[in-house]
Amino acid sequence: MIHIDNGITLEYVSAGLFSTEQQWIHPRRTIDSYEIIYVTQGKVYIEEDGREYTLSRGDAMLLLPGTLHTGSRPSDGITEFFWVHFITDNISFFGLEKITACEGDYITLNLFRELLHVANTNAMPDYAKDLSCGSIIAHLASVGKANEAAPTVAFTKISEWVRMNIRRDMKVSDLADIFGYNKTYISRLFKKYSGKTLKDYINSERIKCAKELLLTTELSVKQIAFELGFGDENLFVKFFKYHENMSPTSFRNMYFKIHMNNK
Repeated sequence: MIHIDNGITLEYVSAGLFSTEQQWIHPRRTIDSYEIIYVTQGKVYIEEDGREYTLSRGDAMLLLPGTLHTGSRPSDGITEFFWVHFITDNISFFGLEKITACEGDYITLNLFRELLHVANTNAMPDYAKDLSCGSIIAHLASVGKANEAAPTVAFTKISEWVRMNIRRDMKVSDLADIFGYNKTYISRLFKKYSGKTLKDYINSERIKCAKELLLTTELSVKQIAFELGFGDENLFVKFFKYHENMSPTSFRNMYFKIHMNNK
């Protein structure tokens, strides 16, 4: 257990990665701790206190203690999500949303992997698990606040196009031509709503995609380089090292201890 501001406490209970390729429905239960689930593949259908929720890839949900929750319908195909149980005496302090959309956010994915690595390393003290759990909560709260901002339609369309086409080579001038805007206008737009130049935004999205592929697939570094439009593996490695100060292989091997379940 760790103590935060004003005596508020946070204690990690347990965590894991649920994964199944079979039809599955969330069990009917009432728990005595808070739970966050973060979907990485498929859909999860949950009913809590009579209200139904559909969670897709990139969605994180906070489940409450002492409240009945159950599956509202079966999930088909591959279903995968991280889960963590924790206890606190003041959940409102953290500012968590009920549902937080984290699609394309490799940080959430990496924080869960880090937590499982810490939790499954015997030499780690209990407070390390509490701190890792707290990092997930703090990050999800910050993502939720960022999502409250209302960017313009132009920024939303362009940023979504960038995300959908991140595996192809693109330049600021290309986007200006596609969307019919002046290059200066687009650059100012992205600086305002993302805090980055458009070039830096594109690079950050490419890094996010690279990290997601490194963490969630068995593709080789060469294959990932090809997936991201790099004509040469060495160019991709150089690009990744420049932005992350480590090689793609080193990043992939940072957190490898994990607990999995399929029930």
